Amino acid sequence: MLGPQGRIVIPIEIRRKFGLEPGTVLNIWAEDGKVHLRSRAAARASAKKLFKDARGRLGGENLVDELIAERRAEAARELADED
Repeated sequence: MLGPQGRIVIPIEIRRKFGLEPGTVLNIWAEDGKVHLRSRAAARASAKKLFKDARGRLGGENLVDELIAERRAEAARELADED
Protein backbone atom coordinates (compact mmCIF):
# COMPACT_ATOMS: atom_id res chain seq x y z
CA MET A 1 0.00 0.00 0.00
CA LEU A 2 1.20 3.49 -0.79
CA GLY A 3 0.64 5.86 2.12
CA PRO A 4 -0.37 9.53 1.91
CA GLN A 5 3.27 10.67 2.20
CA GLY A 6 4.42 8.31 -0.57
CA ARG A 7 5.65 5.63 1.82
CA ILE A 8 5.36 2.00 0.82
CA VAL A 9 4.10 -0.57 3.30
CA ILE A 10 5.53 -4.04 2.61
CA PRO A 11 3.37 -6.85 3.99
CA ILE A 12 4.85 -8.89 6.84
CA GLU A 13 4.82 -12.11 4.79
CA ILE A 14 7.09 -10.57 2.16
CA ARG A 15 9.35 -8.93 4.76
CA ARG A 16 9.81 -12.28 6.48
CA LYS A 17 10.36 -14.18 3.23
CA PHE A 18 13.15 -11.84 2.17
CA GLY A 19 14.57 -11.04 5.60
CA LEU A 20 13.64 -7.36 5.41
CA GLU A 21 13.86 -5.60 8.75
CA PRO A 22 13.46 -1.96 9.73
CA GLY A 23 16.53 -0.10 8.47
CA THR A 24 17.17 -2.48 5.54
CA VAL A 25 18.43 -0.39 2.63
CA LEU A 26 16.39 -0.97 -0.52
CA ASN A 27 17.21 -0.04 -4.09
CA ILE A 28 14.19 1.06 -6.11
CA TRP A 29 13.98 1.59 -9.85
CA ALA A 30 11.44 1.70 -12.65
CA GLU A 31 11.80 -0.39 -15.78
CA ASP A 32 9.33 -1.32 -18.51
CA GLY A 33 6.43 0.26 -16.63
CA LYS A 34 7.18 -1.67 -13.43
CA VAL A 35 8.61 -0.60 -10.08
CA HIS A 36 11.31 -2.90 -8.68
CA LEU A 37 12.62 -3.16 -5.12
CA ARG A 38 15.76 -5.04 -4.11
CA SER A 39 17.72 -5.04 -0.89
CA ARG A 40 21.27 -3.84 -1.16
CA ALA A 41 22.45 -7.26 0.07
CA ALA A 42 20.48 -9.00 -2.69
CA ALA A 43 21.91 -6.61 -5.29
CA ARG A 44 25.44 -7.34 -4.06
CA ALA A 45 24.83 -11.12 -4.20
CA SER A 46 23.41 -10.79 -7.71
CA ALA A 47 26.46 -8.83 -8.89
CA LYS A 48 28.84 -11.41 -7.40
CA LYS A 49 26.97 -14.20 -9.18
CA LEU A 50 27.06 -12.26 -12.45
CA PHE A 51 30.86 -11.88 -12.28
CA LYS A 52 31.33 -15.49 -11.19
CA ASP A 53 29.21 -16.71 -14.11
CA ALA A 54 31.11 -14.48 -16.54
CA ARG A 55 34.42 -15.85 -15.27
CA GLY A 56 33.09 -19.39 -15.77
CA ARG A 57 32.15 -18.62 -19.38
CA LEU A 58 35.69 -17.36 -19.94
CA GLY A 59 37.19 -20.63 -18.76
CA GLY A 60 37.85 -19.43 -15.22
CA GLU A 61 40.88 -17.44 -16.34
CA ASN A 62 41.84 -14.26 -14.60
CA LEU A 63 41.99 -11.76 -17.45
CA VAL A 64 44.32 -9.40 -15.58
CA ASP A 65 46.84 -12.17 -14.95
CA GLU A 66 46.57 -13.23 -18.58
CA LEU A 67 47.20 -9.67 -19.78
CA ILE A 68 50.23 -9.29 -17.49
CA ALA A 69 51.66 -12.61 -18.73
CA GLU A 70 51.21 -11.49 -22.35
CA ARG A 71 52.96 -8.16 -21.66
CA ARG A 72 55.88 -9.90 -19.94
CA ALA A 73 56.26 -12.35 -22.83
CA GLU A 74 56.20 -9.47 -25.28
CA ALA A 75 58.85 -7.58 -23.28
CA ALA A 76 61.03 -10.72 -23.13
CA ARG A 77 60.78 -11.12 -26.93
CA GLU A 78 61.76 -7.47 -27.43
CA LEU A 79 64.78 -7.89 -25.17
CA ALA A 80 65.81 -11.05 -27.05
CA ASP A 81 65.49 -9.21 -30.38
CA GLU A 82 67.84 -6.45 -29.11
CA ASP A 83 70.62 -8.96 -28.32
